[in-house]
Amino acid sequence: MNINKNRREIINRRTLSGRVTALTEQISDPVRRRAVLASLLKDSLQTGREAIKRAFQAGAKGPEVGAANSYLFDQLITKGKERIQLPAPHAASVSKDEEMKDQHLKMGPFLRAHNRQPRSVQACPQR
Repeated sequence: MNINKNRREIINRRTLSGRVTALTEQISDPVRRRAVLASLLKDSLQTGREAIKRAFQAGAKGPEVGAANSYLFDQLITKGKERIQLPAPHAASVSKDEEMKDQHLKMGPFLRAHNRQPRSVQACPQR
């Protein structure tokens, strides 16, 4: 399976775009539109997985199958993000504890990279 030659077998972007556009024009309720869009994307995912499975059974190599799966997910995520509008989180709804946890999680990789411990964690004795 050559990923560049069989991309339309995995997922046809034009067809999917047309369906998504028609869906957004037909359904005005955002909650219902999101549910229908999710089912459309799930159907496309299933169809793409079946095409990839057939190619694998026909002798496609592992890297080609991995690239095909990556392409499929990339297209589905791109099309989904184009049309789904998530509500922005309200700034006042975040408590101080949650804000501190977020800051701690963000600082974790930095602290590990510089061999430092967060203040809340006691340094373990070296062996």
